[in-house]
Amino acid sequence: MQPTQISGSPAPVIITLAPIDYTRLDLFPSADALADDICASQAEGAAVVHFHVTDAVGRATGDTTFFDSIVHIVRERCDIVVQGSTGGVGAPWDVRSAAMAADGIEMASLNMGTCNLFGRAYINTLDDITALAGRLHEAKLVPDMVFFEPGFFTSLHALEHIPARPHPVCSICLGFPGTLPASVENLVFMVAKLPPRAEWTLVHHGATDFARGGDRRRRKHPCGIRGLPLPRRRPGRLQQRAIGRKGTRIGRATRPAGGER
Repeated sequence: MQPTQISGSPAPVIITLAPIDYTRLDLFPSADALADDICASQAEGAAVVHFHVTDAVGRATGDTTFFDSIVHIVRERCDIVVQGSTGGVGAPWDVRSAAMAADGIEMASLNMGTCNLFGRAYINTLDDITALAGRLHEAKLVPDMVFFEPGFFTSLHALEHIPARPHPVCSICLGFPGTLPASVENLVFMVAKLPPRAEWTLVHHGATDFARGGDRRRRKHPCGIRGLPLPRRRPGRLQQRAIGRKGTRIGRATRPAGGER
């Protein structure tokens, strides 16, 4: 296996927005407020939004009613790729995988191993991973393979029976409580373990560990993935603050915000 190389050539910036702090449910937004935030971020340059299936007060649930309502509002207001989360520390699998039954998503996260996270055991067994990967393939959803720790890469062999994408989409998660700290050294180490031709993002908890790109909300800042073309417009403030250079190839481009081309 040839390690993934970090290219120094210029390329577009694609930003995935993770707009909700699930540790502060007292601040959980309404569907309209969340949709407003998502579309405001899309107008600033975000191309993908990642969030969990919850009820109207932010509690994890297998009922997609609230999630579907957000997607419906967003689809009416702006064009952004929706990624449903299949994560959730301590949540049962029927709740974690609820996004698979939601309307209008194009991507879903695929956590690639078990680790300590936020002081709890975050369980993702090989059987869990392969079963979910198979469901994503059948549903024609793009999996975003999530790596919190180096040991997660050992799970890749379990997916060899599932047809691989030419450019696997991966997220390297650093700085989360209980996982690898967010440092350049750890980032370079993790990138070297990615599958060949991987398109990848950096997800750094709180977006404050690195000197560049900080923001009060958690965001995914892409650092090396490529493919999904950026809207043809002037860079927004989110793009200007982002770390890195490429976007996720999922088979379609988003429309430019504000009609600029």
